[in-house]
Amino acid sequence: MEAAMATSTPAEIVPFQASLAALIESEARFRKLKSDLDKEKDYLDSLKEVCKEGFENLGVSSMKTQGKTVYIARQFWAGTAEGLSASVVVDELKGLGLDEFVSYNHMSFSAYVRETAKQHPELVNDKGDLIGTPEQIVAILPGNLANICKVTEKLDLKIRKS
Repeated sequence: MEAAMATSTPAEIVPFQASLAALIESEARFRKLKSDLDKEKDYLDSLKEVCKEGFENLGVSSMKTQGKTVYIARQFWAGTAEGLSASVVVDELKGLGLDEFVSYNHMSFSAYVRETAKQHPELVNDKGDLIGTPEQIVAILPGNLANICKVTEKLDLKIRKS
């Protein structure tokens, strides 16, 4: 590298030095913005918790304000029950003829669990959204899946234009 620099003319070095200076400045701005972003994310997460509690206290799942609709988005995720290995679930899936889930990808398996639950009218509302509890959902799974899997619910707030 030094040999290449020794043969460089001052005109070639100056733009490179300017680029190095710009790189250092850009990296410093990036670190500051990332730090600010992390702080804002923490603040946003704390506001979501306060607002979820407010929704619960009011007994509502959405509200319109400032031209936006803030609503509770429910997601259910399936996984292996505590203390069991993924291979137990894989074996059960194979036994049930559900080979497309044998890779045991949590996203695709969760989609299967959600779709299976939606086939039970008592677990969905009139909009087709799942309203059952994780315990109700895991209970309707075929074969031994109810004993070797778990279903968890994640609540988040989403905002859309009204």
